[in-house]
Amino acid sequence: MKKIVHIIPNFSFGGAEKYLLDVLRNYDYTQHEVSVITLMPNVHFFDTELNKIKGLSVYSLNIKSLKKITWVWSFYKILNKIKPNVVHSHLNLALIVLILFKKIIKAKYVLTQHSVYNNTSFYYKTLIKLTSYYDYVLSNSNYTRAFLIKNKYIKDSKILNYSLGVDFSRYEVDRSRRESVLDSLNIANDKIVIGNIGSFKFHKGHIHLIDVFEKSLKNKKNLHLLLVGGGILKKSIIEVVKSKGLANNVTFIDSTTNVSKFFNCFDVYCSTSVSESFGITLLEAILFQVPIVSFNTDAIPELVIDGKTGVLVEKNDTNQFSKELLGLLKTPSLIKYIKLNQKDYAEKYKIKNHVEKLISFYNTI
Repeated sequence: MKKIVHIIPNFSFGGAEKYLLDVLRNYDYTQHEVSVITLMPNVHFFDTELNKIKGLSVYSLNIKSLKKITWVWSFYKILNKIKPNVVHSHLNLALIVLILFKKIIKAKYVLTQHSVYNNTSFYYKTLIKLTSYYDYVLSNSNYTRAFLIKNKYIKDSKILNYSLGVDFSRYEVDRSRRESVLDSLNIANDKIVIGNIGSFKFHKGHIHLIDVFEKSLKNKKNLHLLLVGGGILKKSIIEVVKSKGLANNVTFIDSTTNVSKFFNCFDVYCSTSVSESFGITLLEAILFQVPIVSFNTDAIPELVIDGKTGVLVEKNDTNQFSKELLGLLKTPSLIKYIKLNQKDYAEKYKIKNHVEKLISFYNTI
């Protein structure tokens, strides 16, 4: 039986981390011996969930500081003990670390490319160079694969498109809970709730979303913006909201494992990401049949089909975004049409279909 090892820096509330947890929860452990190694401490919720998975071996190094390089020896000992046939890495740190052992631990090395690097700094140029040492790169979308080929990360034949899947069973779609949740957040039930879930990072474009909301609120007074997530830019976005006098119209919620609670409240999901190689939260919005308005960038058009599963707007054009948002809210027939399309569209992204494809891939390499 083949031995598969997944390596990830740690488990937190990011899209790549939630995706890997979904894979591990839905894996057929009669097919392979599967282990996961995390380098740094996980968010407690993920430790609990990983330990519930029967058949999965979990190794947590809990590295507090990467500067103390003694952890490299601990990492090597775990890999050498497992003697894997396939080593599958996720995210940048894991990508770098595994290159250290490629000549020592004989296995097939696989990388899932969860994002693209438009940055031209030395660090990102190094990441691109290191990618070429992998035996296979799995892209999370058609856009990512095209980007990897264009920028010559690795030979075209070794870049395979494995669009991510989501475990829909962990969500509770129930709009009847909307009123009680809004009451708990002190949001009036007659408000139209504009929602967004994601880390407060530059590429997520929250600053654009605040601009869109401010413009839209001038024309439609019963809007309320609900932002869920944490991140390094959250405090600065909160200050922007206060400076614009929008504090009473915007609610901030910390990162949570219960995103269903909030998706059930959203009337429209807005994404102003300026770079997105897949977009798990967009797929979640589709599952909950929440109409989407989004910038048209990178892989987003693979999920947000303009006029069918949502509405697309030219990137960075907040004036047009506001117009499209307000136009959607004035057109109940379009909202109904989008929701009907969303119901069927989510089906092809079921995690079990993705896992079956992944198992087949491991068996062939």
